[in-house]
Amino acid sequence: MMDLFWMIFEFVVNLFQSAIVLQTIRAILKDKTTGKKANLAYILFVAVLFLELSFVNFIVPFEGIGIIISILIIYIYSLINLKGTFMQKMFWSIFVMLLIMGITAVVLSIEGCIIGKSYLDLVIQKDLYRFVGVVVIQIVLFYLTRFMIKRTKKDSTYSLKWNEWFVLLIIPVISIFTMSFVSLIIINIEEQLSPMQHIFSILSILGILMTNSLVYVLYVNMQKDHAKQLEYSILQQAFKSQEKSVEETKILYQSVRSIRHDLKQHFQVALTMLHSGKINEAVDYMEKYNDTVLDGISNKVFCDNDVVNYIINSKSKICSDRHIKIYIYIANEIPEFSDLDLCVLLGNALDNAIEGVSGEGNNEIYLELRNVDNFFMISVKNTIINSVLEYNPNLISTKNEKEVHGLGILSMKEVVQKYNGSIEFYESDNKFCCDMLLDIPDNMQFKSKNVHNRTNY
Repeated sequence: MMDLFWMIFEFVVNLFQSAIVLQTIRAILKDKTTGKKANLAYILFVAVLFLELSFVNFIVPFEGIGIIISILIIYIYSLINLKGTFMQKMFWSIFVMLLIMGITAVVLSIEGCIIGKSYLDLVIQKDLYRFVGVVVIQIVLFYLTRFMIKRTKKDSTYSLKWNEWFVLLIIPVISIFTMSFVSLIIINIEEQLSPMQHIFSILSILGILMTNSLVYVLYVNMQKDHAKQLEYSILQQAFKSQEKSVEETKILYQSVRSIRHDLKQHFQVALTMLHSGKINEAVDYMEKYNDTVLDGISNKVFCDNDVVNYIINSKSKICSDRHIKIYIYIANEIPEFSDLDLCVLLGNALDNAIEGVSGEGNNEIYLELRNVDNFFMISVKNTIINSVLEYNPNLISTKNEKEVHGLGILSMKEVVQKYNGSIEFYESDNKFCCDMLLDIPDNMQFKSKNVHNRTNY
């Protein structure tokens, strides 16, 4: 009966650890997809990790090999199902397993010192002391992982340089092998250790854990620094956009003054033609005037949001100069998002679309703004001839000064994340597509009451 109890207890503990480990990494890195697919993947890999913890460790004599297999399972899960870079996923796969090893070694060593039992006895004997030790390990693991989830910024766009990743990864990797050998030494010669040597071995393991705690703190601080740099870059982009807006407003003002000055003369010429019965000539004259002068000033009203109107007008002027057709569809009212955030999202998306058209054949851009359930959707599409994602899946800037130009997409992702939304890049029907969804808070007002449908430039 006791054997059955311990078998069930071991299975429950292994299942709990498998679920906690994968849930921790899942909460930090976040799923690539949502819904049943993500949950099924999580359940499947929990089962795989559970089987490894339950059976492989009984087959493989060296504990370190079992740990390596567990890390590989976690890493494969994160590669397939979670967001983030390869190095991020590797870091968390190693760090979480190191956490389990450290907690187990410290708790059992301290318990052994208190009750006078050896580390090996607490590992293999089926008694109350081992039961208490294992339960304490799971409690400590649970609360430490909750703390990590709370303190770690959930940002899949966060990335470090290779030398920085090397520093962050080398210490946990060395620590895993060091702790495995220390545990084996304690098990093999524990009876020969004096009380002071036993305490020293515990302090050694604690020292390894403290060192890796500093690695974790370093990682979190790097994330905070990255967030501040990204926020600064967004503000810098907005400032440049405002500078550009001021210059374009000045140019528009000068154009309006010039047109106003000449308007009376143009009307006088047209009236003279009409009075002389030259109706066709008057019509031709006014059409040429409209094409050459009035169309040069794009100041159309698409909605009651001045920022959206300005961005669409300014980008439409660029499209007209480059012989790009732009189709605009605003289906609903515009939620009262921050003007700065709308500027970052719309401005960058349209800039990318303008740069992304091939310059050959039909050059077209499609902009759609609409509400989808409780989300506000911004969809920008541009025609392409060759696939972009096939040759540049990470959308790395091909311009000079990549550090500056590459911030556009990062800024968009940061704003989308601010509104608990999503951003997706894909290709369909020879078009490169960018779809953004922003969560609309219940108390948010709407600026636009007058909306337009499709406009073709």
